[in-house]
Amino acid sequence: MNEVSEYLFERLAEINSPHIKDIRGRGLMIGIEMDIPAAEVVQAGYENGLLLVGAGANTIRLLPPLIIEKSDVDIAIKCLSGIFAKQ
Repeated sequence: MNEVSEYLFERLAEINSPHIKDIRGRGLMIGIEMDIPAAEVVQAGYENGLLLVGAGANTIRLLPPLIIEKSDVDIAIKCLSGIFAKQ
């Protein structure tokens, strides 16, 4: 799990969107603070097959299952990158 968690953090840092203000978390519980409303990103994720959880007005929370693999992370990052590119 630690290996996948580190990989997820690395891949999130690669998104490099001006809307992302901070990425924090422990293990696979990750919060992404943004300068745009979380509801918009949560809705866009839902429309693209990625379930996200709002955690305040400008923060989304990632809570992947403990059995997540690097290939799943790659799919999620591709989706998130597309969402942030459209914002």
